[in-house]
Amino acid sequence: MVVSDYRHWSERFDERMGIRRKVMDILSIALPKKIDEETREAIKQSMIGCATCTHIGSCAAWVGRGDGSDGPPTFCPNRSTFLRLMNDVG
Repeated sequence: MVVSDYRHWSERFDERMGIRRKVMDILSIALPKKIDEETREAIKQSMIGCATCTHIGSCAAWVGRGDGSDGPPTFCPNRSTFLRLMNDVG
């Protein structure tokens, strides 16, 4: 049972991080090789935000459209973080 729970959580985390990477690609967020502490913290917070997001279905649909011209979706808990990353490194 414990292994099964871990596997489910791990697969869920991987799925969400995959969607997060696609969101960053759509938004043209390309992180530099050297990352300062503030950017490192923003990246960490975006990972936590995506791992705990309650809008995963809406996000997957947004990713499926592939249009980031309006920036991150308004329902995204990481919207302000992604906007900052777009301005700082994108």
